[in-house]
Amino acid sequence: MTLEEIYSSEDISVRSINVCKNNGLTDLSAILKYYQENKNFDKLGNCGRKSNEELIELCLKYKSSVALNESTISNSVTIEEIFNSKDISLRSMNVCNYNGLTDLSAILKYYQENKTFDKLRNCGRKSNQELIELCLKYNSSNSLSKATIPKRLTIEEIYYAEDTSVRSINLCNYNGLTDLSAILKYYQENKTFDKLRNCGSKSNKELIELCRKYNSFENIDNLNYKTNETSLNDIIIKLTRSQREIINNIIEINFNNLSIRAKNALKTFLSGDLKIRNISNMILTNST
Repeated sequence: MTLEEIYSSEDISVRSINVCKNNGLTDLSAILKYYQENKNFDKLGNCGRKSNEELIELCLKYKSSVALNESTISNSVTIEEIFNSKDISLRSMNVCNYNGLTDLSAILKYYQENKTFDKLRNCGRKSNQELIELCLKYNSSNSLSKATIPKRLTIEEIYYAEDTSVRSINLCNYNGLTDLSAILKYYQENKTFDKLRNCGSKSNKELIELCRKYNSFENIDNLNYKTNETSLNDIIIKLTRSQREIINNIIEINFNNLSIRAKNALKTFLSGDLKIRNISNMILTNST
């Protein structure tokens, strides 16, 4: 994909395109290769913070789809295990079983060849979307595999699986925390991330929530947080990026149906941030 095609199809600025062009990154392959080697673009000539973030987001988006053509899944997880991990619905699982896609390897191979699942018998729009999201999430690492436990997730795979911002991902890469195991270990030893260079309060909170979610996989016994039995806040924390985006869209639709007075009251109380994470923080965990 050329720079012109990237600009036409992606939410990327002219400034970022010019940064790539002036530094010899003339297509998507060159951009991805540079990111793989450097984990950052801020050393490029005339590359500011915004262009750096835009280019990292571009790489995180396309890295897995490029890797799909190169990956071989040797320890595939069954369709039932995928369903138990709550990545797909019962309907989507039945569609896969009915069409002979009984494990992750078969699903990924089908997607590689067809780029969609809507030609499968009894596969509706929702199942098609679920299965495509599954492939985009797991194709490069087979991170659901029994041989690849969650603590080995790379920082890029965390970005796909979680609602973690590019800023936090960039922060971890900069400080040498390149996988989930390293992040959990750092939190076990320090109980916070605010001592990391360039770590603000938002990134600190995101990374602590990430550790809280995956704590059980690392068997860390001394994490400094309170636990509640299946509390609503715990459920919200464990939502995937896609699930949160769906909820945020529902919130936005309902918010737009409110009166002007109600809208203003909510905006004031939530400081203008109507996303599910902020609502959880303000209402469910706010002790004031």
